[in-house]
Amino acid sequence: MAEVVQQSMARIRVAAARWESKARLMTEAASVMMSSNIKDSLELQVAELEMLLSMFPNKREVILQDENIFQNIQRYLNNTTENLPPKIEYSVAVTINETKAIVDLQVELPHSYPYVTPQLFARSDALDRQQQLQLNKDLTSYIASLEPGELCICAAIRWLQDSSTFQVQNSEVCERTTRKEIAKAHFKRMWIYSHHIY
Repeated sequence: MAEVVQQSMARIRVAAARWESKARLMTEAASVMMSSNIKDSLELQVAELEMLLSMFPNKREVILQDENIFQNIQRYLNNTTENLPPKIEYSVAVTINETKAIVDLQVELPHSYPYVTPQLFARSDALDRQQQLQLNKDLTSYIASLEPGELCICAAIRWLQDSSTFQVQNSEVCERTTRKEIAKAHFKRMWIYSHHIY
């Protein structure tokens, strides 16, 4: 009886060792596949960022949060480091054609972008808080409507340039400036100096 138990225990150990070996191989394969997918994603992100830098060549139009991001990503892609590089974060100053308003588009790209959606936030001095909130909601829903796996930062910039929020804002700015001009036209301050007082 003890011999049967020992044989059963030996078979269980062998089976467990096989499962551990298979699990280790599967984990390594998944890690390699994940690394490969992240490398593909990072290559796409770098290509899109280089395209944006060529579209916006002026100094303050595209601002990188980390100036060394290209070197860090290149080291990772060349397998000189195993550590993932930091996420790509930058801002793009988008000029709206009709109103000449500037929208600062803050971009944070997860390592798996474009297969997951990026984090985008648009802000502008030309918009009040409510309009800015609405603009960001509309931008988020526009990005969600795009095909998964598609690079979308250029599309977001184009969408911002065509956004109707700024057309509404432009007419409101015109109304406010017209009211101010009218108010300035009616109000005048005069100082009267008299050389004698009765």
